[in-house]
Amino acid sequence: MKKIIITILVIAIIVSLGIIGYFVYNQNKTTLPPTTMTTPSPLFPIASTTGGEIINTGSTTISGGPSSAMGVPNRPELSQMSIANIGTVVVGKNLITIFVEKGTGNLYSLDNQNNMARLSNTTLPGIGEAYLGSDTSGWRSILKQEKNGQISTYLGQLKMNSASSTEPSELKTTNWINPLSLAVSPGSSKVAYLEQQKDGSANLYTSDWSIKSSKKVWSSPLTEWSIAWPKDNILTITNKASFDYPGSSYSLNLTTGLSKKVLSDINGLTVKSSPDNQRLVYSKSLLGGVSLYQYDLATGTTRLLDLNTLPDKCVWVDNDIIYCAVPKKIPSGNYPDDWYRGKKVFADDIWRLDLKQKTNTLVYSLKGNYDLNNLIINKQAGWLYALNKADNTLQAFSLKP
Repeated sequence: MKKIIITILVIAIIVSLGIIGYFVYNQNKTTLPPTTMTTPSPLFPIASTTGGEIINTGSTTISGGPSSAMGVPNRPELSQMSIANIGTVVVGKNLITIFVEKGTGNLYSLDNQNNMARLSNTTLPGIGEAYLGSDTSGWRSILKQEKNGQISTYLGQLKMNSASSTEPSELKTTNWINPLSLAVSPGSSKVAYLEQQKDGSANLYTSDWSIKSSKKVWSSPLTEWSIAWPKDNILTITNKASFDYPGSSYSLNLTTGLSKKVLSDINGLTVKSSPDNQRLVYSKSLLGGVSLYQYDLATGTTRLLDLNTLPDKCVWVDNDIIYCAVPKKIPSGNYPDDWYRGKKVFADDIWRLDLKQKTNTLVYSLKGNYDLNNLIINKQAGWLYALNKADNTLQAFSLKP
């Protein structure tokens, strides 16, 4: 009998301890903080900086070194903006960085520390494309708005406030034709535009920003052309690229009116000319991929570059140096078509190509999937800017040592 009582007491103690342990466990489970931490995404990508050990692999230099955030502190209002385009505009002796927000059509400027200032207070939603410049009357822009499946184009004029004024101004807009292609001059004071004619052909004009002094400089029975303005008196005219179309590129001298075929019969041809128009980089479609080349206009020689990307992802610093967003890997596809349409997405790094010395340097190894385009450089401020293709957000990279 005594043994039975002792056994019952032991069982009762064990059951009691189990019940107490159960409640203690559940209380701790509900009150302990979660172990998963969420880190907010920075406005500017985190990159591996240059410095540290340099590893030479043939003509390519890979810069090793500590990882750091080489941007400015996160600004929520800017990081949430979708941007139609960003550019540098010459104002006197200064090079000013300005951009247009897609959602509102407002113009903004960035100073050398990337502090943002709003220039306009006129809402023009749904801006898909923007071209930026200035003249004696102030800031100038050409804005393409998409609404209900229709595209409207506006000439924009904005008063340039004094340095002491912080108030945005009214953006005055005028309806305009819907040009087939547009380009802004190197000094940002003129525009070139391609206009379709009633007979289906296309005329190319140059003009001031008011479009009151347009001058016809070229014509073609075809309309599918892209234009660029690398040098004051030179326009580059290239067939709109497709992987299965043999495209050509021409150089048009605005002084003489003569055009010269530079490249021809290259599938998927896209080009980016140097500021003196003596060099260009161009892409060529391959089976499932793309390759990048340098072409020397003076000698007529071509060189295959070690890095593969699209010229759309490059920007010239001077006549020898070019920065490019280079995909870590290019998935098999039809280029540039699949990239234009968003069927293929890249994860880029930033490379510096010295075409004279024939060297390539990795300057930013980006953490995350940044598919960059619309690259521009403000040499005075020491910044490289780009838009992330997925959401059109601004990314900035310091070029200062």
